[in-house]
Amino acid sequence: MKTRLLSLLVPLAIACSQSDVSKSEMQLGANHVRIGFGVTTFSDDALHLDDSGFATVTKYLDHLHSDHVHMRVPWCRMEPKAGVYESSTFTRVQAWTKAAIAGGQDILISIDTHAPYFARRDALQRDDGGNYFNSVGCGKPQTGSYPDGDPAPEYSTEAYEHFGASVGALLACLRGDKGNVAGCTPGTNLLSHVMLEVGDETNWGANWQTGQCESGKRWYETGIWNQDKSCKNGNGDIGRIDPTDADLFGEIANYTAQIAHASYGFDRVSLGGVFMHSGDWGTNHPDGTKYISRIYDRVEHPDLWKHVPGHAWDKVALHFGGGCGDPHTTPWNGCSGSMKERIDDVRAMLRDKENDGGKAIWITGLLDDGSGGEQAQSDRLTQIWKGITSSYCGVASHPITMVKFARLPDPNSTSDLSHIGFLKTNDAANTDPKSWTPKQDYKDMGDVLAKNCE
Repeated sequence: MKTRLLSLLVPLAIACSQSDVSKSEMQLGANHVRIGFGVTTFSDDALHLDDSGFATVTKYLDHLHSDHVHMRVPWCRMEPKAGVYESSTFTRVQAWTKAAIAGGQDILISIDTHAPYFARRDALQRDDGGNYFNSVGCGKPQTGSYPDGDPAPEYSTEAYEHFGASVGALLACLRGDKGNVAGCTPGTNLLSHVMLEVGDETNWGANWQTGQCESGKRWYETGIWNQDKSCKNGNGDIGRIDPTDADLFGEIANYTAQIAHASYGFDRVSLGGVFMHSGDWGTNHPDGTKYISRIYDRVEHPDLWKHVPGHAWDKVALHFGGGCGDPHTTPWNGCSGSMKERIDDVRAMLRDKENDGGKAIWITGLLDDGSGGEQAQSDRLTQIWKGITSSYCGVASHPITMVKFARLPDPNSTSDLSHIGFLKTNDAANTDPKSWTPKQDYKDMGDVLAKNCE
């Protein structure tokens, strides 16, 4: 079932000012860091929110002192055509949220900027022959090649307004509004258990695919495209990201947060998570701190979209994975490019950009590929946790109030380490979650997580 929204949700005024949001942040306090694990997506329900396996998962979430889990929802699944909402997407998110709450967990929902066909850039509405393939939703050409990654929204006012309206439809769904346009079951307000992340690593070409080579040429131009999904003849990688992209994402996040505040009284909207790696503008992975700084100082582009001033998001969300020249491990400190160094850079930048220090930092993605084995991985994660709680608990400005460990929990495979698979199985087919038991390394890690900000 699909429902059409006849008019976009455009906030005429912001219900809460920037200072109101900052005061709210400070009331939350810097003396507790929320702990989360895992991520469920529409292609991989790794948390088992759809089946009985979640009951087993929650036992170990409790041991790890987790208070929330994570799901990712692509915009293209929510609004496959302009103003048309896919109710099956919203009702599934509503069901996942209810399952998480029943298991004693709140839920962080990332709304990916994966643009539906109608809102994509011209280059991503075309196939490898340069022809429009006229699709809907998350569609790709039926034949031929196409760039990997989530297509970025077009440069337009309409694009960010449609994204904001889709998020508004989700909030109405989760608030249980009667007659909500998403087609969700009305009556139960779940919003007190929900946190929102606007975008997911939009400074990385895999999650903000522009359809441009680093040279600036479009991917489908003659003599450009390789079947290995890169650009040839010296045109660089695919997915070039420029300062204008950060400007547009800033508009999306600001506008969406204004809708959440004005129409739903909802003040847990984060900017990001921004991937905290190094890189340059004009590549497919610009530097995370520079990207956030550009969002705060975003430039108006009246020829492309209507600029809405403000920094209405309530949190700034960061993702970490790799560091100090090693993409496989995430060191806390002691080298150039460490996690602590990057956090301090962001906090210093925010102190310059914000009127006060109340806007908290969420770490909504913490990865470590597991080099050296499970014990080495859990040791690094434990060191990170101790570093965060010893360095940022009780700080007066821009405290860290969330750490979400990615990902979890299936213990079955070669990807076990990078996914922080803290469970093991005695079931060869790995089909029975009841057979899962915790690995000792992560049992020990749970004892450390228990201490939080003491």
